[in-house]
Amino acid sequence: VIVDNALAVSKEDEENQLKEKRDRDKANFAKLNSLFQQLDADGSGELSMEELDDSFQDPEIKDKFALLDLSEEQAKELFNLLDVGGDGALSTDEFINGMTKVKQEPKSWDLLKCTTTLERLHMHFERHSEKVLTVLQNVGERGRPGSAGSAGSGPSP
Repeated sequence: VIVDNALAVSKEDEENQLKEKRDRDKANFAKLNSLFQQLDADGSGELSMEELDDSFQDPEIKDKFALLDLSEEQAKELFNLLDVGGDGALSTDEFINGMTKVKQEPKSWDLLKCTTTLERLHMHFERHSEKVLTVLQNVGERGRPGSAGSAGSGPSP
């Protein structure tokens, strides 16, 4: 009976913690969505660097970023990091997801993803750099006077 009661209390505690987390996530989403709407001056649904830049003229916006522990410079740097496609604009989802990730503590999973991605990029770069060097060497050999591929290396008239 005591064990059953302890398990029931533990399950209730987990459910309460989960509900609190969902409520916090929902409130954070609402706050970030509201901030995005304020930043998106033209109402296009996308935030441009120009809009972000202009928004820092508003002390209320500066204060909101200060509450997020982001200076104007950091906010602009974050914009560039979140703009993975390089199109110069962030959608609502890109902004909210990015801001949410920035405020979270890094998890082992995140670090593993970063490490694995870097290792794959390094291997990819190594493979392609070897191919490029081989091509450049072949091109260089063809361009040397007297080599089989260079102009004027055939029999003279």
